[in-house]
Amino acid sequence: MPITSYFHGLQHDPETERVMAVAYEMICATFQLDDQEPIDEAVARKIIELTHVGVRDPDQLCELALTDLRGTVSS
Repeated sequence: MPITSYFHGLQHDPETERVMAVAYEMICATFQLDDQEPIDEAVARKIIELTHVGVRDPDQLCELALTDLRGTVSS
């Protein structure tokens, strides 16, 4: 499922959407996530949240999203 499915009416400029899509696809491909896994939505939400605070680099988005999600799972 594309990350745009998780925007829920939020509007982003095309470059921001491209960066978010790249980061989301990188994580999904690395961990072989499919559309049926709840983690997909958690990853998408975290990437969207990070872009709202100014992160615009796909590699950094991946790293920060995974770090945050690891902390959530460990807690």
